[in-house]
Amino acid sequence: KPDKVKTLSNKREKNKKTVWDHIARAEIYESEGNYDAALISYKVALRFQPDMLEAHAGKGRIELINKKYNKAIVSFSKALVKDPNNLYLLLDLGKAYEGIDQYASAMDIYKELIKNYSSIPNPYFLLARIKSKENKHHETIDILKEGLENCPKSPELYYLLGQEYKLIGQFDKSISAYKNAIKNGNKKHIEAYLKIADIYKHNLKNEGETKKYIKKYLKKGGDEDKVKLGH
Repeated sequence: KPDKVKTLSNKREKNKKTVWDHIARAEIYESEGNYDAALISYKVALRFQPDMLEAHAGKGRIELINKKYNKAIVSFSKALVKDPNNLYLLLDLGKAYEGIDQYASAMDIYKELIKNYSSIPNPYFLLARIKSKENKHHETIDILKEGLENCPKSPELYYLLGQEYKLIGQFDKSISAYKNAIKNGNKKHIEAYLKIADIYKHNLKNEGETKKYIKKYLKKGGDEDKVKLGH
C-alpha cells in the first residue's frame, strides 16, 4: 500500500525522520519505477547507517537495472556480509556477474543455490539460461528437467524447456512443454500459444493447428499486432 506509506511518511517531521523513513521512501520509488529517486534515497539511508543490508541491497538492485554491473557487485557483496545466505541477494549477485560476462562466477552461485534451495526454480532457470547461451542445449534440458522434478509447477522452467526442445528439433516435446507453461502459468505465459503456433506453421506445416493456437492466444487477450507481424 504505497499511498498509505507516503501519507505516514509525510506526516513525520523532517528533523525526526530515521533511516527507515528513507528506506520506505526508496522502496516506494523503486516500486513505481522511479529508479533515480530510489537510488538517492538508498544513498541517503547509507549516510545514516553505512552497513545497512536493506540500503546496500536496494542500491544494488537499482544499479543492476541501470546495468552498472560492477557497482551492483560491490553493493550486493556488502549486503551479503550481513546476510551471507540470502537467496535473493545471491541471485542478484549472479545476474550482476552475468552482466560483465563472468559466467563461471554466476554459475558457481546458481549451482550452490540449487544445492541449498532445491525447491526454488530461479537458480535452475538462470543456470539453464547461461548454458543455452553457450549452445549447450542438451545440458540445458537436463538442468530444466532436474528443476521440474523439484519445482513441478514452474511455468518459467517449462517455457524455457519448450524453447530448448525446439532448438534441437524435438517438436512434440517442445509443444508439450509449452502447454505445461500455459497450464501452470498466468497471463504472461499465453505467449506459449504463439510459440506452439509457430512450430505448427514453420516446422510441422499444419495450418489447421496453427490457426487453432493463434485463436487460443487471442481469446486469452493476446496482442493482435504480434499475430499480424507473424508472431
